[in-house]
Amino acid sequence: MRSRLSTVNRRPWIWLVAGTAEGRAAAIALLGLSIPVRVQLVSERARRPYRDLEDGGQLRCSIGALDEDGLGSVLRGTSDPLLPPPALVVDATHPFAIRITAALQKGCQASGIPYLRLRRPLLRDQQGEQVLWVDQLTQLNDRWILRWGTQRPPLPRQRLLSAIGIRALPLLLQGRQVDHTWVRILPTPTALRSALALGLDSARIALLLPRCHDQAQTIGLLEQALCRRWGSEAVLCRQSGGHTEAAWRLACRRLHLPLLLLRRPREPGDDLQGCGLSELTACAAHCMLGRS
Repeated sequence: MRSRLSTVNRRPWIWLVAGTAEGRAAAIALLGLSIPVRVQLVSERARRPYRDLEDGGQLRCSIGALDEDGLGSVLRGTSDPLLPPPALVVDATHPFAIRITAALQKGCQASGIPYLRLRRPLLRDQQGEQVLWVDQLTQLNDRWILRWGTQRPPLPRQRLLSAIGIRALPLLLQGRQVDHTWVRILPTPTALRSALALGLDSARIALLLPRCHDQAQTIGLLEQALCRRWGSEAVLCRQSGGHTEAAWRLACRRLHLPLLLLRRPREPGDDLQGCGLSELTACAAHCMLGRS
């Protein structure tokens, strides 16, 4: 029995390391190659969009954040005696998760496994947007003034809605007062505890999951409601692309609010092969054929 299982489980497979809303669509595209796909996710909650895909038997989800050693064991085929190294690694992590991207690239290069980066396209500025680009959060200090042709108070005294996540919040609060800051964070106990520990009152915290919008008319409605409720004078979010950035852009445009965009970091290995979601199936097939 064990030898039969070993034969079945040692078929070529694709490792999809997901961390964005496009993960489900990427999994569907890869399943079109008729090769088993394993999706790496950080939590059981992140697994929900994939549950129906698991019913077919060609897709499995692995839960848990992997460090560099964990990544290496998967790439070397030592994490599971019945699982060989993947035939292809597809990196669909968040554009700001550069540490995991660097670790995947390093591990694939050492293991000789093809690596493919799923790239989110950059969103273009639209007419009527008041976009101010931020390279580092340390720019947001008392000497940094917003100028849009009208007199505004220094940024630390403006009512700022931050949507950059909990990890960057301590750095943001170094240059501004807590009582001028409101935040949108993920609805997890860890994120909430961290926000409260930084001195934010619960009335200044919105616990919201990023959403995928099926209808264009729904984009930005919740974000607009938050801005109105809190009387926001500016919004800070990341240049992550996708639905989240699009929603904040639209909300700020409709409410005539300045949008501070934390610039997307330069990814390691920008010269490595990458593609958009629409080309994923063809690019993945090309990578695997090139290895054979």
